[in-house]
Amino acid sequence: MARSYRRNEVLSNPFYLTLVAVSTIFVVTILAYLVSGFAMEPGRDPADERSIRIALWFDRNGPLVLAVEFLVMLATGVVMIAADRWSTGRRKRDES
Repeated sequence: MARSYRRNEVLSNPFYLTLVAVSTIFVVTILAYLVSGFAMEPGRDPADERSIRIALWFDRNGPLVLAVEFLVMLATGVVMIAADRWSTGRRKRDES
């Protein structure tokens, strides 16, 4: 008896990969925001000008950037769940 193989679940919903990409960007931004504080620490050797500019940019815009990335991540997750439920329901209807 031949077995039927299901498609790879990750590739069946493109929002899985989108959520992974958005979440990775979110984590990298958090780490950059965390590390940028060390460039401004007074007791350390003076950092180069570019590091200080990036640290000041994160100081001004970091919370807004993280909030926007979180909202994009949340919206992508909701759309991913909705698309997954829709495709699962469609698959169940096709099987019966």
